[in-house]
Amino acid sequence: MTLFFNLKILEQDTKGDAEYLVEALNKFYKGITIPKNKQEKYKPLPRLQAGSSFILKPKPFFDNTGVDSVYRAQYIKLAALRNYGLYKTNSIKFVDLTLYPDIDLNNIKSNPLLIIANKQIKFIHEET
Repeated sequence: MTLFFNLKILEQDTKGDAEYLVEALNKFYKGITIPKNKQEKYKPLPRLQAGSSFILKPKPFFDNTGVDSVYRAQYIKLAALRNYGLYKTNSIKFVDLTLYPDIDLNNIKSNPLLIIANKQIKFIHEET
């Protein structure tokens, strides 16, 4: 199942908090729209909606809780750069780094959820 989301709304409503960004998207994936209680730290985002950003295999991504939220947020943001039309027509599920020369590889090269090779960023959960 592919998860479509609106990265712009997700980033705006989480105010750049990596942990909240991951948790809010997880709640959106699970269909949780109402907070458990007033004290809940990361409430669901009612404005979050399907958009053009996508993750192909959200279940293994969200099940992998042993990875730092910063790395998981990077995964989400980088996955959002992809074009779904290219995926559907040509099965391209990586990010072509030649299209995004402003991506600082030093910031993402230690991310265990990404494979960076041949000017491509691949997503570990989508390669299996």
